[in-house]
Amino acid sequence: MAFIDEHVGRGRPLFAVRPGALYSVTEIGVLSRFDAKTGDVTDKTRIDPAVTAFTSSPWACNGKVYFLSEEGQTFVVAAGDRLVLRTEHRLYSIRRSTPPPKS
Repeated sequence: MAFIDEHVGRGRPLFAVRPGALYSVTEIGVLSRFDAKTGDVTDKTRIDPAVTAFTSSPWACNGKVYFLSEEGQTFVVAAGDRLVLRTEHRLYSIRRSTPPPKS
C-alpha cells in the first residue's frame, strides 16, 4: 500500500485498516473508503450533517468500522465495499481521542 491522501494530515484522524480497504473520516463527518492497493476512493458519504466534529481516528473490529464524534456519538459502519451505517450509539460526553479497542 503506497498512496497519498492529501486531506489526511496533522490534526486529522488516521485510517482504520481492514483487509483490502482503508477507512477515513474528515473533521466534518465525511466518510471515505479507499482501495488498499490503488488508493482509489471506492465509496464516500456524509454521516450526519448535524454532527460536525470528528477528531478521533476510526477503528475496526469484528467486521465493523467505528467512527466517534467529539459530541460522543459512535457511528458503526459495516466493513465492506459500500459505507452502510448500521447503528449509532450516544456516550453523552465529549470525546476527542480514539478509545483502545478490546481484543
